[in-house]
This record gives sequence, structure tokens and C-alpha cells, in this order.
Amino acid sequence: GQVGGVVGGVKGGVVGGTVGGTPGGSLGAPLPDQPVRPTKDMTPARVIKKVPPVYPRIAREGRMEGRVMLMLVVDRYGRVTEARVLSGPAVFRAAAVEAVKQWVYEPARRRDGSPVPTYVPQPVEFNLH
Repeated sequence: GQVGGVVGGVKGGVVGGTVGGTPGGSLGAPLPDQPVRPTKDMTPARVIKKVPPVYPRIAREGRMEGRVMLMLVVDRYGRVTEARVLSGPAVFRAAAVEAVKQWVYEPARRRDGSPVPTYVPQPVEFNLH
């Protein structure tokens, strides 16, 4: 099955479709700044600057560890413009989102080298050591 719908999406909707779009509608031509899912002929976005997440105190005191899986939108300049939580312990979610919003990526590029905004799945690990 297809993984990664959106909150507010429609049953049977298309990945990459518009939230609130018409069921059974088609994917129109993406707008220039509309993020796309990376395809095989594209160079995927790559993290070039990471900011470690702030470990939530309650989690540290409870000796909790975990991984938050995010779906990011990385624009053509390599900035994170959107971070949506897909899964992970609630205690770590806000810290993961705050951290990745400060990360910088080498943007995804089409075969011709032009940068393109894309969706990027990004795990954020919370480990005590």
C-alpha cells in the first residue's frame, strides 16, 4: 500500500494531491514552488547542517529514548519550510520539529541541475548517550 497520507486528506486520494482536493481529481501541473516527491532521475535533498534536538527534560529524567519520523518540505534553497510528524513518541515530537526547522539541506535537483522543492522523510533520533 501507499504510505504517507495527510491529515485532512480524502480516502482514496492521491499522494501529492491537494488537501481538500476533489476525490477522483487528477494531479494538475505542480506550481513552481509546490514540493514534489523525489523521482529516480533526481538528486535527493541531503542534510548539510544539522542542529541537534533539545532533549526534553521529562524524557531525560525518565531515561526515555525514541525516534520521531518527520515528513519535511525542503524548498529549492535547502530550507525546511514544513515539518509534519508521521510517527514517534509524543514527548519528542515538538523538539524534533523545532530542531529540523533549523537544518539546512543541499536541495534536491533535477537531472538538468535545477533545484526543486521536495518532500523529504527525515528520522530524528533521541538517544541518551
